[in-house]
Amino acid sequence: MPKRPLGPSPTRVIGAFAGGWLAGFWLFILNGISILAFGLAPTLGMAASSDPTARTLSGQVRGLTDQGDIITASHGVWRLALLDRPRSTERELWAATLNELLPAGSQITISAAFQDRWGRWVGMIKIPTSLQTALLERGVAVVNPMLWSKPSAKTTLLKILPQLYAAEDRARRAQKGLWATGNRSIEPASTTIATDDGQMHLIEGTIQSVSEVRDRWYLNFGTDWRQDFTLQLDKAQAKAWAATRPVPLTALKGQRVRVRGWPRYANGPLIELTSPFMIELSLDGGHPLR
Repeated sequence: MPKRPLGPSPTRVIGAFAGGWLAGFWLFILNGISILAFGLAPTLGMAASSDPTARTLSGQVRGLTDQGDIITASHGVWRLALLDRPRSTERELWAATLNELLPAGSQITISAAFQDRWGRWVGMIKIPTSLQTALLERGVAVVNPMLWSKPSAKTTLLKILPQLYAAEDRARRAQKGLWATGNRSIEPASTTIATDDGQMHLIEGTIQSVSEVRDRWYLNFGTDWRQDFTLQLDKAQAKAWAATRPVPLTALKGQRVRVRGWPRYANGPLIELTSPFMIELSLDGGHPLR
């Protein structure tokens, strides 16, 4: 009597392995096609492209969140790009102005939109004119270029930011809204600057020196870098500056600039630049982003 085999024959093993491999291969291909098709479809809740300039949506206003974002009927929550978040003391004015401009049921459009990590659509909102400009002209908001950090947004930023800076400047000169209450102001770089308070500051002054130390750039606004206000750029941000701003860092010495950022204490108040658009140039006239 022949002995009973202890396991499947080599032929069966090879056949099963080949069959399983082929099934897995076709399953991988089909899944890949499905994922690709799903990713390309303009579905709600997922951006169809990593390019923030690719999406334009229309929606109906339902109300506001506690943080001042806009709730729409069909496309979730929308956030105003390029505007600083209202502080706790500013939310009442922010909400009142938005409720005036956007009564429930209003039709609005968001363009150049992308989704942030919380699923909110961030972009430029029209009512049909620019909502960002309307808020800035009323002195209800302040420009924050850090709210648009997508690399592919460079062209949109260069086109829009000068208009927003101009609208903010008109409200500041007319002492409207937050500029009248003292909630927001431009601080001279030579004065005492609060640090580590979690708030965006607007600081203006003349850059006294520019130096590079161990792949970091330092823009000093005083003669004593151990206690005076300083801007710092790491190697990546220095490259970003060179790619987006035609003025070399070394040419900033002697220029009067305005900076937006969050100061921390490091041998005096220091702001780390995480976007080349945090600095405004040509404050005496001309294009602020030249």
